[in-house]
Amino acid sequence: MIKKSFTYKDLDGNDVTEEFYFALNAAELAELEMSERGGLIEWLKQIMADEDGKQIMAKFKEIILASVGRRSADAKRFIKNDEIRQDFLNSEPYSMLFMEMITNAPEASKFIMGLVPAGLQEQIKDVELPTNKDIADGLGIKESTVRPMEDTRPAWVRENRAPRQNELVGLSQAELIQAFEWREHLMGQSQ
Repeated sequence: MIKKSFTYKDLDGNDVTEEFYFALNAAELAELEMSERGGLIEWLKQIMADEDGKQIMAKFKEIILASVGRRSADAKRFIKNDEIRQDFLNSEPYSMLFMEMITNAPEASKFIMGLVPAGLQEQIKDVELPTNKDIADGLGIKESTVRPMEDTRPAWVRENRAPRQNELVGLSQAELIQAFEWREHLMGQSQ
């Protein structure tokens, strides 16, 4: 399971940080495997060889939407349904994740590998995922225009730690509140 935090501006221009969870179980991986002629891994290898960026992007979208869900309050179930998928698809975090996937091949690889249950990771470890060049070639654009998105989240969020005293100096009131909420969030996780 992957937990990703996204910080973005809401429709009113306020900074918002949200966490989303992503996972695929063995049955869902089997469905993805059966959805393509020759299996998902062979299909991925083929579109890599063909440098078909459009198909790569479509598959990334499918994988993202197949994996997004919510943890139950008792942490016994990972709930996925059309409402959760549609809510995520219509959010800024979806756009941020999708753009990260198509512009930053190492992050895309890390994300996809993180979705796979530990017992199945050995089976797909040798699959080469698309590079920035593969995607650019498939879309017919220059690779130099496909750049990784800059992560503008505060260092303590990117590094999943509490903010240091010197990092709090000069922050606005809203940013300070966000920093303290982040620290409280981390303290809640450690309990």
